[in-house]
Amino acid sequence: MMGTSINATTMNDDWSEDDDKDDAPLLSADDEINQPTKGFLSSFKAGIAARKLKILITCTYVSTMIGLGLVMSAIGPTLEGLAQAFGQEHSTDLAPILMSRGVGYTIGTLVMGWTSTKYKHKRHLGIVVSAVVMGVFAMLIPQFASGKKSLWTLVLMMTFMSLAGGALDLGTNVLLTIVWQEDRFAAPAMNMLHFAWGVGSMLSPLVADGVGLEADRMRETWAVTGAIAIFLGVPPIMFASPLRFEEIEEQTKSENEKEDQDSESVDKLEAQNKSAKENEDEEGESGDELEAELQSQNNSASANDISPLKFYVGITALFFFYFAYAGCEHTPGDWLATFAMDQLDQDEDVGAYMTSVYWAMLTFGRLLGVGTSVWLSANQLIGLDFGMCIIGCILLITLGGKDVQVAYFSSGLIGFGLSTLYPMGILLGESRLPLTAKWISRFIAGGTIGSVVVPVIVGLLFKISSMAFSWALLSFIGMQFTCYMTVALMKPLKK
Repeated sequence: MMGTSINATTMNDDWSEDDDKDDAPLLSADDEINQPTKGFLSSFKAGIAARKLKILITCTYVSTMIGLGLVMSAIGPTLEGLAQAFGQEHSTDLAPILMSRGVGYTIGTLVMGWTSTKYKHKRHLGIVVSAVVMGVFAMLIPQFASGKKSLWTLVLMMTFMSLAGGALDLGTNVLLTIVWQEDRFAAPAMNMLHFAWGVGSMLSPLVADGVGLEADRMRETWAVTGAIAIFLGVPPIMFASPLRFEEIEEQTKSENEKEDQDSESVDKLEAQNKSAKENEDEEGESGDELEAELQSQNNSASANDISPLKFYVGITALFFFYFAYAGCEHTPGDWLATFAMDQLDQDEDVGAYMTSVYWAMLTFGRLLGVGTSVWLSANQLIGLDFGMCIIGCILLITLGGKDVQVAYFSSGLIGFGLSTLYPMGILLGESRLPLTAKWISRFIAGGTIGSVVVPVIVGLLFKISSMAFSWALLSFIGMQFTCYMTVALMKPLKK
């Protein structure tokens, strides 16, 4: 479907029309005086049109991310029902599906990172296909439940669903950074995107509880969830895929070189017919110009020069930053309901509501971050986030294992603290390292691996003690803070 690309082509066409009008003869004195005003108004209107287009495309990404959060967060509340449907004794016996989820998510981010770089004009098609595939496999998950022997069918369905989800996650994040490149509203837009993911995650337990958490209701619950995700994932196809400024310049340069090929040949022929002395003078002058140009390029490149060691240290730190973040984020989403049932002796409904509170506070924090990110720096926001996470973990360790109300409060505080760490990590990386979509996909893959390892480890520790859930959260928050400081202390890139 044809759409509008985010580049200067459309606006340049408008400006070229204005230039043709400016070249019209017999301008009156009043017309000459009004030309600067008209030029300003034309540019102003073009700027408003571009901003509206950015907002519209961002809204389609927001819709897509709501669907992603709805599907990926349905696992935790339905874990007990899935365990019963697939003939397992306890929800902790489904640890393999959490591992398959992370493996699929990792592969999906890597595939999308490669395809997004190679097929620049098909980026929107890629995320729409990912949304549809994710929704279809979500609907298929419980359709093969027939006892213990069908567990590996569940693992396979979960892998493919998560592969599409990982591709969708990376695709929308990368495209949003392209849409809002070099724009002061990039941080609020990124927070809005992850706020949308939080909305889906908050609604997911409520949708599951509304349709049914029992084993015999799993087919209907996952069918409704998958269908909603497909519906929400289609809107980006209405617009053409955005391009980075350098990609636009490369495309324009290629077109201009093709058009100017004949004129360049004529210029070369004329140059060959000049006298030897003139050729020597011109060669000397062109040599001086070339040397000056190369020197200018070297000076410009040195402004953002970074050693390979520092670059790979930064990438590694960001990899483990997202590894720890995903572990902290997914662990409450996956195991908070089980914690409420095992440690606090509550029923499934309380577990679902507690999980919803966690996602609701994470969502509210991201919504609040949309506005506060304009007034507060990334360092200030991240400092507040880490402080709330640590306080929430301490409350959960000391009092949350005995009191349901404290467990509600501390889980909500942890969710609020985790709210803006994900988008701020991407913006931090882009401010310190020269990143491409491929490199972003590589360190975000750390998050998908963390979503494999950490929830599985916590699930195994649950069999020893339910309180291991709280200690694991605190440990990985500390790991995340260490990785953040490693990147934050690097020298910022110059724009």
